[in-house]
Amino acid sequence: MVGENKKYVEGWVKLARNEPDALITWFDEEFSLVELTRRQITATYDLGEGLMQRRVTA
Repeated sequence: MVGENKKYVEGWVKLARNEPDALITWFDEEFSLVELTRRQITATYDLGEGLMQRRVTA
């Protein structure tokens, strides 16, 4: 399984280096990357949300 995952990672890295626009387009089509990123950039967070996020990721 580790070797299989390494192949995928190497493929992503190669694609990101050689065709970054194609990778972003694919992510956007599959996961709405541009819209989700826009929402997070323009979102307003309060102290409670920040503290909760820090607790979850710690």
